Amino acid sequence: MSRLLSERRRCLVFLCLGAGVLFVGGCAVLGPPAEQPRVTIADLGFVDAGILEQHFKMKLRIQNPAPADLAVTGVDVRVELNGKLFMTGLGHDTVAVPALGTATVEVDAFSTLTGLVRQFNTFAREDRKTLSYRMQGVLYVGESRRRIRFDDTGEIDWPASPGG
Repeated sequence: MSRLLSERRRCLVFLCLGAGVLFVGGCAVLGPPAEQPRVTIADLGFVDAGILEQHFKMKLRIQNPAPADLAVTGVDVRVELNGKLFMTGLGHDTVAVPALGTATVEVDAFSTLTGLVRQFNTFAREDRKTLSYRMQGVLYVGESRRRIRFDDTGEIDWPASPGG
């Protein structure tokens, strides 16, 4: 009887270890893709302005360097100009980004009067020649809405004023 219990315990230990290995391996498969997608601003258009809020249409380019397709089901994005929050946006369009390919997705983005005034004041005060931006956000992927974070920075040369 004692030997039978010992064998059952050993079997139970091996089963638990095996289940643990499968669980950890399964989580690795569900983790982030080996090649993270790159997200950049492809276009920005002005839609409407009210006294307190401005509405933009952003077109984001998603580049998929992975060997598998990427099914993007949503986007959450925020854009900073010169280190200060300028606008935030959301998109819910479903876009298939092919393996080793690109696709674009449109996002409705909004800025506030406060953010706009802050940017104009900074530009006027510092007489900047370039505009630095940072775009951070999350891509929602697949039916499970898995999150993939992205972060893109850059600079835009600002045209010189007519008098200077």
